[in-house]
Formats: sequence, C-alpha cells, structure tokens
Amino acid sequence: MKAVYRVVSALLAALIFPAMYFLNLIHYIIELKITEGYLNDNIVLQEIINIVTDFFKKTSHKPMGAHLTEVLMPLKASAIVTAVFIVLTVLMALAVIFCSAFTNARKVNLCFAVGGIISTIGAMAAFNHMTSLIINGTVSVSSVINAAMSDSSSFLAGVGALLGAGGATEYLGKLLLLRLGSAFTATVILFSFIVLWTLAFLLIELDPDAKAKKSLRGQNKKLKGQN
Repeated sequence: MKAVYRVVSALLAALIFPAMYFLNLIHYIIELKITEGYLNDNIVLQEIINIVTDFFKKTSHKPMGAHLTEVLMPLKASAIVTAVFIVLTVLMALAVIFCSAFTNARKVNLCFAVGGIISTIGAMAAFNHMTSLIINGTVSVSSVINAAMSDSSSFLAGVGALLGAGGATEYLGKLLLLRLGSAFTATVILFSFIVLWTLAFLLIELDPDAKAKKSLRGQNKKLKGQN
C-alpha cells in the first residue's frame, strides 16, 4: 500500500507540469467596438515564452523609459507577488514528487500539497488584482502605449504620441477580462486530489482495526520465520 500511495502521489504532482504547459495559462475577453463583437481567447505557455523572449531581445540593449516605468509602477507589487506564488506552486509540486519518490513522509506530503493549493490560489488572486488595475483604468492600455511612444526617440513614435495613437485603442477595443486560465484551476484540483489521497491513508493508519491487523500480520511473519 505504501508503494501505491507514493506512485499515485508522485504521478498527480507530475501531472501539474503538462497541465501548465498544454492548458490555457491566461484567459482574456476584449470588446471589439468596430465590429461590435468580442474576442474571447486564451494564451498558452509557449506563446507567453515567445512574447517575453521577443520583448527582451528588442529591449535588452536599452532601459525602460521613465514614462513607461511610471505608468507601470502600480502593477509592480501585484506582478511580483504573482510571480512569487507561481514559483512556490512549482516548488510545492516538485517537493511532493521527491517526497513521494524517496520517503514515506505522508504528513510532509500533505503540508506540501496544502501549500501548493494556497500558493496557486494566491497567484490567481494577485493576478486578478493586477489586471483589475488595467480594466478599471488605473493603468489603461492607452496610457501604456502613450508612455512607450513618449519614451521612444523615433520620428514615427513621436508623431504617434502627438496624434494620441494610444488613445485610439479605446475606440478599437476594450479589455473586459484578463485572468489566469484553466492551467491553474487544474493545478488546484490536482493538489486537492493529493490532499484527499494522503488524508485517506492517514485515516487508515489511525484506524485501530487496521493497526491490529497490521500487528497480527507482523506476528504471523515472525512465527513463519521461526518455523
């Protein structure tokens, strides 16, 4: 039974990583004012990696401008908290895998799984707080675009800022929803299964009848060994 518990616990924790990779990481809804429709779509991890990689390739040789830094400042704390919670979620999953593979410490596994649930929910809450600042206009998309153009030294960017190209986004579309997607929901579910699975085994160990049967089996083995 110990082997079964360890294998299932490790497998459930390992499933978190393909869930993060293949399932939707971010879900968004944009109201398209020109077509009077909605863009309801998702972003997976590979797309985020490509976006971040391209961003750093284009901006690695120059620092972020003062205007853009000032506009994005309200998002900084929530972004950092979100990143920290996501890292903790990954660490909790790895901890469950290693603990299941190399030890029988079920109570420790339980603590790691509960910690994974808390960190995942914390990441979702922090991300929602960050995006609420964008949706309610505290840090609007148009202000970000205008700030980026103001910091650019190119002639076309200067003309765009002068004409208010950032403000034009309010007429083209409006962000209605931006949140962490089904990958994080699946992560919470998988950690919850680990918690229930572990509690089931801990309750079995507390059962006096189960302890008596285990003790009897041990005595029978000793008697067989003596014979």
